[in-house]
Amino acid sequence: MGNSETADKPVLGWFCTYTPEEIILAAGFESRRILGRTGPTAKADAHLHPNLCAFVRACLSSGLEGEHAKLAGIIGIDSCDAMRRLFDVWRATFHPDYSHILAMPHVQTAEAVEFYRHELERLIRSLNQYFGLTISDADLLRGIHTMNETRTLLTRLYKLRRSSAPISGTEYYSILRDAMTEPKDRFNHWLKQSLEKSTSNETSVSSGVNIILAGGVLDDPWIVGVVEEAGGRVVADDLCCGGRYFEKLTSTQGEPLKAIADRYVLRAPCARMSETETRVQNLMELIEETHARGLIYYTVKFCDPHILDWAMISKELQSRGVRALRCETDYSISERERMRTRIEAFLEMLK
Repeated sequence: MGNSETADKPVLGWFCTYTPEEIILAAGFESRRILGRTGPTAKADAHLHPNLCAFVRACLSSGLEGEHAKLAGIIGIDSCDAMRRLFDVWRATFHPDYSHILAMPHVQTAEAVEFYRHELERLIRSLNQYFGLTISDADLLRGIHTMNETRTLLTRLYKLRRSSAPISGTEYYSILRDAMTEPKDRFNHWLKQSLEKSTSNETSVSSGVNIILAGGVLDDPWIVGVVEEAGGRVVADDLCCGGRYFEKLTSTQGEPLKAIADRYVLRAPCARMSETETRVQNLMELIEETHARGLIYYTVKFCDPHILDWAMISKELQSRGVRALRCETDYSISERERMRTRIEAFLEMLK
């Protein structure tokens, strides 16, 4: 596909999948996730503390390379300390015309939904005031319908991969990246046409050891390619650049803002949420549903939420007899080649 820098509408950038894209679309903007790419992060290192994770370094590096020069503004989430610092450094370095950060609750309760609804109200007031807008419920419903179409199409793609193999895992996760970075209407149109062509040309499911991929952000699907080359097949995931991005629709019934808050707070939780038991249960359901032989837990270096998450989840997986491998790496080529050897050995053990 193309690049959202060529979008017809102004673009608001965001970093975390807890960002309410429905509101960005309702305000008349295109929505674009700021992600990183494989390569050195020396420029970003000069702006960030050494203890901050590789993901925020890669995101900042992409900005320093000029990939997001035309953004109308950014929206942040206090997902973790590193993401908060990324938001702060981005504002101090690039001086965006507009910036706003949302507080995200750590639990999945009715009170948390109400709290986040108030945060969304605060975001709408901020957008209205700065850009001279009047975002209505009808606008919010329009944003909901567009995002639900994206999620429905991605769900169809996911199910198609499970029943047949018209695309590789690497291609699949590249499409998911496009879903987060390209103009939504353009992406939806492209994916709908692609699905129609793929459905008419289904092939048999590729052989290989079924693997679940879990963890944090996977903005470069290199690890999926390594798994496939080693004789494995990623059949499902629990990633913020994967299934968690599209797994729950936003309701079109009732108050739109409440529905948006409900969707984001109650979707499949990531490691920054205090919902470890729910995460373990979700993983076990994926393993049973896909007959996976093993699980690879992928994180970037210095990601505190996932370091803690793995310490708790690994014990549960071990007690249930699930074979798992933890891969912690950064965005350098040399580090990823080191991981290749471990992944190959893990898959050989599972065969």
